[in-house]
Order: sequence, then structure tokens, then C-alpha cells
Amino acid sequence: MDLKVVREEAIEATTRAFWDRNGFVPDEDSDEWEEEYRRQFEQARKRQATGQPVVVKPSAPPAAPPEGAGWAVLTGAPTQIRWAAALRADRLQEVRDVGVHEWLATTWTKAKSWIDTRDLPTPTFLQRVAPHYAEYRRRADEQARVIEAERQAKAAAAAALQAEIDAAGITVEGRLHAIVHGPCRLRGTEVAIPDIRSGAALVIAALCAEGDSLLRNAWHLDRGYEDMVGKLASVGARIKSVSLDADPSGGHQTYE
Repeated sequence: MDLKVVREEAIEATTRAFWDRNGFVPDEDSDEWEEEYRRQFEQARKRQATGQPVVVKPSAPPAAPPEGAGWAVLTGAPTQIRWAAALRADRLQEVRDVGVHEWLATTWTKAKSWIDTRDLPTPTFLQRVAPHYAEYRRRADEQARVIEAERQAKAAAAAALQAEIDAAGITVEGRLHAIVHGPCRLRGTEVAIPDIRSGAALVIAALCAEGDSLLRNAWHLDRGYEDMVGKLASVGARIKSVSLDADPSGGHQTYE
């Protein structure tokens, strides 16, 4: 008796039996595979001993179960994914709630989760997942509220900025050009410098304004312009750098 032929026949028969019965083949080191292999090996050995002809007809794997649009890709052992896909398709056909249906199809990605719950009746299954679905909805609603609040805040800021632009007589053309319709009387005030470029513009505006201006966070300008105060003062500008102990902006230097 050729044991090599018997083993090959048993392996082929074991694989074919799992495909036909379950639509998947478990790992070869699993107890399930080992038990089926031993059964097929014994049958193959008896056929070899009696001289029966062996006709091996590999069966084609069953067609993949249908999946809905947007369903998540299942993860896990390759031998489990096809089985879990079939279980998921069957289970979701019995889930009538649209929200729960979408949640299961898009977030239940572990093949093992579908396999472990395969024996539960659908009503019992839905009862067990109900708390998880409720938590999912709570988080989704909270995230939606945060996004909406951010959108409203951005819209309000944009509207306020547009109102300031309109009040200043400025017309914005495209993304690169702004037309300022002057003249516009400027008055001195106190303002915090937000960055280097806008800070330079604020210095120029303060020099053109009536009265004194106090520009906090002047350290922005010190990073980008060397001795701005000295150079402007040398051409007649009334500007000086001072240090304020109680500067609420946290800056170390202030222009006045």
C-alpha cells in the first residue's frame, strides 16, 4: 500500500468535504480538521486495500455570498472569512432596523464575531448587541453636534470678518486682490500682534493713526525684522519699545 497516495487522497477529500459542507476550510492544526482528516484517511486506506479505483473530482468553492454596498471588509483567518461572510449575509437579511443593519454591516469587521454568534436566534442576537448599538449612536450624535458647532462657529467668524471688511470699505476680488476705498481715518488703540506679517501691517497702521497705539506681542516682529524700532525712529517715526510687567498677553516686549 502506498501511504503517500493515501495521505494525498485523504487531504484532498478533507478539503473537499469542508468546502461542500461549510464553505470554508479550517486550519490544518485545528481539532476539527484533524478529526475529518483521520476519517478520510481511514476511508482512503480501505479503498487502497480493496483495490477500489479512486476518482478525485475537486469541487469548486461555493460562490461568495452577496454583499451590500458599503459593507466593511471582514478581517481574520482566511479560512474563516468566507464562512463569516455567508453568516453575515444571512443574518442581515433578518435585521429590519435600518440603523442597526448599517451599523452591523460597517463596524462588525471581525469574522470571529459573526462565527461566535451564529447559533443565536436573531431576536436574541439583537438584544445582546443593543447596548453596543446605543453607545455607538450616542458617540455618533455627540460627534455630529461637535462638527455642527464648529461649522456654526466658522460661519459666524466668517460673517463677522466680512462685516468688518465691508465697514472698512474694502472690496475683495478673488483670492489674491483686495481694493481699499479710502480715505479712512484711523485712531490709536491697543492690539495684540498675531504674527510677523500682520504685525508689520499693524505697525504701519499705528504710525498713520491719530493718537497713541499699544502693540503687544512685539516679539513676533523681533523675530522677522532686525531693529525695526531703531530704523523707523531714524526716519522720524514716533515709536519706542517698552516692557510691561503686567502684560496680559504674555509677551515680553511692547511697541508704543
